[in-house]
Amino acid sequence: MDEEITTGEAARLEVTFDEGSMLTLGARARVVIDAFVYRPEAGLDRMLLSSTGPFRLVTGALASPATQIDVRTPAAVIGVRGTDYWAGPIDGVFGVLVLEGVVTVTTNAGAVVLDEPGEGVNLEGIDLPPGPVTQWSADKVDRALATVAF
Repeated sequence: MDEEITTGEAARLEVTFDEGSMLTLGARARVVIDAFVYRPEAGLDRMLLSSTGPFRLVTGALASPATQIDVRTPAAVIGVRGTDYWAGPIDGVFGVLVLEGVVTVTTNAGAVVLDEPGEGVNLEGIDLPPGPVTQWSADKVDRALATVAF
């Protein structure tokens, strides 16, 4: 598929997929849709994205446990299951914040699971272990979500 979506300086963009998933991009973001398959009658649900910059993904009908949703970023691969989450640059690192559902964040040196609303992890690179899972402060959550707010 390899469809590319980019945003400019101070831009925001929201994409709604046929099955209801919403992808919101912040400023200077780039997403490549590597694969998107939605065939519930055949049990085939799959979304593969590559992303840089801030984004938020809220899954729609792809939220079933059998669905494969993976997002590759410069800092980690994010596996998604029935989720609303944010990811992007924050505080000098790449952060991932779960708002609802479960997210698995994997680097070449380890993996963590975010499964409680407000949990986040900071990542310093794909070859380094993920930082500890912490409950993000309200201020940090607000700053993260502001990067994709209209």
